[in-house]
Amino acid sequence: MKKYVLLFLFLIFSYSLLKAQVPQNNTFKTKEDYYEHQLQVKKGLQDWFNYNPLEEDNTTLQLKLLLESYLMAWINGAPHINLVIDGKIEGEMLSDKKFEYSKELLLSMMFSKVTYLLENKEAESTDFETNLAGVKAMILTYKKIKSQTKNKKKYRTDSMEEYLDWEKDGKLEEEIEKILN
Repeated sequence: MKKYVLLFLFLIFSYSLLKAQVPQNNTFKTKEDYYEHQLQVKKGLQDWFNYNPLEEDNTTLQLKLLLESYLMAWINGAPHINLVIDGKIEGEMLSDKKFEYSKELLLSMMFSKVTYLLENKEAESTDFETNLAGVKAMILTYKKIKSQTKNKKKYRTDSMEEYLDWEKDGKLEEEIEKILN
């Protein structure tokens, strides 16, 4: 009984915390709204990488989904962020139907690229450095997935394995540059 009371209190606390921090859909009405939320977005982008990509706890999963929805709403409407996803880097990984965690890798890349764009005002989404930041984030997330799954085949994708090989051989930057050109 005590366990259920604690769980209930945790859920109420989590809900009130989220309600206070995650804006409703109508929050972003003007250009200024996006600038006002930029610090929250930066924090949210950093926090997202702390979540376990293989999370099974429903409460934590719901928190992660709320954060993703808030970040995506901001990214999609922010007038000073022009995020381009052209498929050159992530296309092969996304087309691997057997790999269940493509969404997590794509979000890793997108969120890292947005973080880079926010920190480097002159950068563009298609710049080499911006894309490299995205690839490095995908690699980190992929490593988390692999470390938790004992290298089972369904948790592997050839394109990410190739990125890991390039990183190991010290050729990641060179190979990414080839892909982009």
